Amino acid sequence: MGYIGGFARMLENERWLSIAGLSNLVKLFQDIETGKLRGVEFIECWSSPLGCCGGSLTVDGSYLTRGKIIELSNRLPQRLRIDIEDAKKRYEEGSLSLQGKLLPRPLKPLDTNILKAVKKMKIRDNLLELLPKLDCGLCGCPSCAIFAEEVASGQEDKESCIFYTSQRINKLKNLYNIDLSSLNIEEEND
Repeated sequence: MGYIGGFARMLENERWLSIAGLSNLVKLFQDIETGKLRGVEFIECWSSPLGCCGGSLTVDGSYLTRGKIIELSNRLPQRLRIDIEDAKKRYEEGSLSLQGKLLPRPLKPLDTNILKAVKKMKIRDNLLELLPKLDCGLCGCPSCAIFAEEVASGQEDKESCIFYTSQRINKLKNLYNIDLSSLNIEEEND
C-alpha cells in the first residue's frame, strides 16, 4: 500500500500511527526519545508527504497517484492476512529483491534538427514560466514541465491546461511586459 495508512490497515490491532513527511518524522522520533509517545505498537513512516505517491518512478502527479492507489486498495479485502513464514521464505530466496540494474529510458530530443530543437526549447521555457507549476496532472501530464515540453513538441495542446487561458496569459503579459509572440497566443477581444 503506497499511501499513508495503507500498511497500518492490515494490522489486527488499533494501536498504530501513520505519519508522513520528514519534518513530521523528526518530531515523532524526538517524541519517542523523550517518552512523549506511548501506547503505540506500530508506526508507519513515510518520508514523502503523501507516501510513495508521486515519488521515484511514479508516472502521474502525487494527488492523482494517491487517488488511484486508494481506489485500488478499496477493492481489496479490509484486512489482508500476511503469512509471516511465507514472507521470511521469500525474503531468504531473494524474491523480494530487485534483480539486476534499473536502467533509465533515454530522453527524446525535442527535434532532430538542432535549430528547431532550440526554438522548441524556448517555447517550452516561456510556456513553463506562465504555467502555475502545481503539477496537478489534470492535463494528463505528470508535471507542468512535461506538459510544456509536450506542447513545444506538438504532442499536446496548450489549452489542455485548465489554468491556461488566453485571458490569463494576456493579463500576465501586460502586468510583466512579457513578449509571448513565440507562443502564438491569440488576443482575446472583449
